[in-house]
Amino acid sequence: MRLNGVIKILLIISCMVFAMQEIFAVECESEIDFKIEVTPTVRESYTDMICYGNDYSGHGFFIEKPENDTVCYREEDCNHYTLNLRVCRPQEENIFESICEGSTYTKHGFNVSEGGVYTQNLQTKCGCDSTLTLHLDVISTATVTLFDECCTNVLYNGRGYENIEVKKDTVLESKIIKKGCEAKSQLFITAYEPVFTQLRDTVEKGTHYQKYNFDIIAVDERTTATQTLQTIHGCDSIVNLELYVYHDYLFEQNDSICPGDSVLWQKEYVKTAGDHYKRYKSVYDMDSVYVLHLKFNPVYLMSDSIYINNGDSYTWHGRTITSAGLYVDTLKTVNGCDSICHLKVKCTFELEFPAYFSPNGDGLNDTWVIKNLDGYPDSTVEIYDRYGKRLISYTYRTQPDGWDGIYNGHLMPFDDYWYIVRRQDSDKVYSGHFTLKR
Repeated sequence: MRLNGVIKILLIISCMVFAMQEIFAVECESEIDFKIEVTPTVRESYTDMICYGNDYSGHGFFIEKPENDTVCYREEDCNHYTLNLRVCRPQEENIFESICEGSTYTKHGFNVSEGGVYTQNLQTKCGCDSTLTLHLDVISTATVTLFDECCTNVLYNGRGYENIEVKKDTVLESKIIKKGCEAKSQLFITAYEPVFTQLRDTVEKGTHYQKYNFDIIAVDERTTATQTLQTIHGCDSIVNLELYVYHDYLFEQNDSICPGDSVLWQKEYVKTAGDHYKRYKSVYDMDSVYVLHLKFNPVYLMSDSIYINNGDSYTWHGRTITSAGLYVDTLKTVNGCDSICHLKVKCTFELEFPAYFSPNGDGLNDTWVIKNLDGYPDSTVEIYDRYGKRLISYTYRTQPDGWDGIYNGHLMPFDDYWYIVRRQDSDKVYSGHFTLKR
């Protein structure tokens, strides 16, 4: 290369750095040799994934517990590296399903036939934890029993039935579908006959009679009148009135007895409440009517219930009560009738929850046992780990020795655990936590 004057040479060297060299030549010939080495630039892009909560280390990158998807860059010896990192979070999915009673749910890897909440621990395609929770409702197919009432000889319409002729107490059966499950329905219909009531009364001749909703003007002789009303069930109620003229021959008597007793009236023993009539002929060939208005004196049934602490006593009607049970006493009312008193006594037990237990086989505190739970043997006890996973559910009847710290055949580790206890005799719920020590 011949140079004349000032020549500027642009050199491209590694890392895209530019250098300019000036060569001066004055009225002479020069020859210069250049050796230029170019280092190629590497550009690499990586795609990877990691489970949430873990540190990432790979492809020369280190990221401490990334929270979200991220893109990282790194340069090394003029090389450029890019990392596209996806952070996979734990997946929690709830599904709500129902099956017919007697069926088995077999979807999504489950195989259960009782209602409840079931959980599976799976893995996502990223290899991370995934929780699938099944909320299963079991639809009962037991017979549904219904009750209704109507009047006899009237077409019944109701409860899904139309124009059913009812002449007596009737049972109707049909099939019903509840959420896709077939069940049997039984309808018991009580049929009410028309009510017939016979009334008798006497008046003086020429009286304007206005009783029992009757309105009869100028009664001069024996009269019969009828009214058709309705009972509380909407059926016919027929009231027949026999009205006698001349009140001098009506003899009325009022009396009362205890249920089960009787009274002597007109040479007969009467033991049913109500109006009783006897008709005779007087010496003047006129009716002589005797009426007994008999009613029952009330019999009182008094019931009460109390709670006493276990070991305490309670005095009732002169008796000292120290244990739970139903107590009965019979008294006399002012009318001489029996008055029955019931007292239901329940004993309360204060539940005590141990703060810890140590299932190490030394015979001391090897199980977690709630003190006095035997006083509520059907109360439900549920135990959960710190992540809210239910480990066991039991009652005193099913597991009187409490929990031994084992779940699915595995010894549970030293940790805190939580309990929920639902009392069988009330809406009271206990909750708290305890420690498993090993």
